[in-house]
Amino acid sequence: LLEQNPSGRGTLVNEVVNGSAASTSKIRAGDFIVSISSSGRTADCAWLSLAQVKEVIMQAKCPVRLQLRRGGPEPWMLSRDGSGLSVEQMMDEASRRYGRLLEEEQEEALRAAFAALKETEMRKANQEAVAGGF
Repeated sequence: LLEQNPSGRGTLVNEVVNGSAASTSKIRAGDFIVSISSSGRTADCAWLSLAQVKEVIMQAKCPVRLQLRRGGPEPWMLSRDGSGLSVEQMMDEASRRYGRLLEEEQEEALRAAFAALKETEMRKANQEAVAGGF
């Protein structure tokens, strides 16, 4: 069973049902879904909503390959879209340059701003992918 990540970005495995295909694999509750591959195509799921991930799964043809990540920050924080840095890389650079000047509250506001920027970039990339037939 899947659920939306706590941040609202991406999806994670909430529960693995006994007797399911997932129960015989290495999938565990709490795993983040990073991407789904099928028929030579890969969908980056780090920024997709739960509904979008379910749609990717429904349209996938067998066999399906899941890329999962266990533990650590949610995948969207580490995801690079090919046009720049990940949110965590941006935060590392901001901390390196302005660390002594940033208070915790300001740091969280900056992280949220960087995430919004990346989310806009990813939404545009997804729209272009759909327009291109993916």
